[in-house]
Amino acid sequence: MKAIKILIFTAVLAAAAACDPTDMVTYEARNDEAFFETSSYSFVATSETTSCSVTVSRGNSEGAITVPVTVAFADEPAASLFSAPDHVEFADGEIYADYTISFDVTDLTIGVTNAITITLDSETDLLYSTECSVSIMRDYTWIDYATGTYYSAAFGESWSQVMQRASENQDLYRFENWYMNGDPDTEAGYNFQFTWDGSSATLGFTEPADGNGCVTVPTGYSYGAYGMTYMYIDTAAEYTYYDSATQTFNFNYQFIVSAGALADWADDTFTLGSASSGGE
Repeated sequence: MKAIKILIFTAVLAAAAACDPTDMVTYEARNDEAFFETSSYSFVATSETTSCSVTVSRGNSEGAITVPVTVAFADEPAASLFSAPDHVEFADGEIYADYTISFDVTDLTIGVTNAITITLDSETDLLYSTECSVSIMRDYTWIDYATGTYYSAAFGESWSQVMQRASENQDLYRFENWYMNGDPDTEAGYNFQFTWDGSSATLGFTEPADGNGCVTVPTGYSYGAYGMTYMYIDTAAEYTYYDSATQTFNFNYQFIVSAGALADWADDTFTLGSASSGGE
């Protein structure tokens, strides 16, 4: 695998050099000081899914405690579809605890995102939030559409990839665990999803675009201490499109982590090959 060009090290090293350990202040957290290290979670529920869990942390593991929790639903009628406890419990010695939301997946509407806000009744002076957003969606039924070749500019590699189409939405497509196919050490469970009418050059995305007209798609590939990597895709038609002459999808993006860009703008491509069930 080719090395990824790193653009963020200079700023990180400069910040590290500016820190003097003698100036650091030690803070002893309370055992009831609960918080979320991750501020948002997104779950796609399949037919086998009965619950989703988020991780709650605390700054001190001594003693067993119960932290009250408030849960709010963006769509109030949807609240009756979920079982969400009004507290989270830490056993003595535990610094992490799971907060679990349960449901019957057959009660959920396919493709509809249920937005939930979880708030801990806790105060913290640590640099974390006591509020977390969770989205839960019942997944579509995916059918293999065609097999083609995916090229990753970030890794300089190509691999055989299946393109799938949603039975319930004929304009919705995805590459399932697509970076898993390119790197066997990658975590599974991350899909690249987009919309296409089956013939035109125009592509769309289910993630909301930011002020720059770009969408951020998690790849499932972690880059060392920098954590999850993302494709920061420019959705402008001149950069991201389908070319019918070559039967190739072009995705213009930067490979990024939360600290910044790992590489310059480049293009990933997917070229259609043999059609399978549902394909043309």
